Amino acid sequence: MKAKIIIRSETGDDITTISEVTAAAFKTLPISNHTEQFIIAALRVTKALTISLVAELDGRVVGHIAFSPVTISDGCPNWYGLGPVAVLPEYQRQGIGTALMQDGLSRLKGLNAQGCCLVGHPEYYRRFGFRNIPGLLCEGVPQEVFFGMSFDGHTPQGVVEFHEGFKASGPPEREYSGSRLSILACGADSLAHAGIPTKIDAKHAIAQNKVMVIDGEVVITGSFNFTKAAKESNAENLPVIRDKGLAARYAENWKEHEKHAEVYVGKGQEPER
Repeated sequence: MKAKIIIRSETGDDITTISEVTAAAFKTLPISNHTEQFIIAALRVTKALTISLVAELDGRVVGHIAFSPVTISDGCPNWYGLGPVAVLPEYQRQGIGTALMQDGLSRLKGLNAQGCCLVGHPEYYRRFGFRNIPGLLCEGVPQEVFFGMSFDGHTPQGVVEFHEGFKASGPPEREYSGSRLSILACGADSLAHAGIPTKIDAKHAIAQNKVMVIDGEVVITGSFNFTKAAKESNAENLPVIRDKGLAARYAENWKEHEKHAEVYVGKGQEPER
């Protein structure tokens, strides 16, 4: 019996998986800047993730689709941008993307949206009713890959601007009011909100380790902070050691701590409804 595809709204428990699914889906696409997972995280942090759905198969999240508001220069309201949409490579061509598209568009119409637009492959999105609309443009995007679909019969004319989150090139920053920090991010919260797998080792009273192991052969350690103050005024030290043996020892130590660490989803994160 063929497994049933379940489409549902994301929850806080899905955030890391959504990031992983999205990164995997776009990993080999030459047209991608490979920032799609950061775009989703940025939309989520700024509360611009209007609809965020996952596709579940046999209890595993294998796909995701996002919708967020756009602005149009002619002032036409209630239009939304579709994307990113992603399906794990090994689950593609099984109707999962289609299910996400159909359910997502249905929910968008249920929010009284007037239309939806996207940048994508011409042969794929036309099947859902999208078309190239003369006079509706997105700066920097070839007209043949920019599509729109009106839900109410009115076709806007002008330039479409996607949410600022689409400019994300890395983990988003999040402002914490009242914080003495001038940066708009806070350690583990920033990582967790960006969809980067994050764990907290709370077994030890104090653990002041700052270590990065890169490609199994480079160790970066020392007393350092990636902050404006560190760059401009602090006295920081950043040893970079190229030693596979040392890297392996650090990695093994990390794995031991991971065994008793707990998954961290970030403070202030509210699951999308």
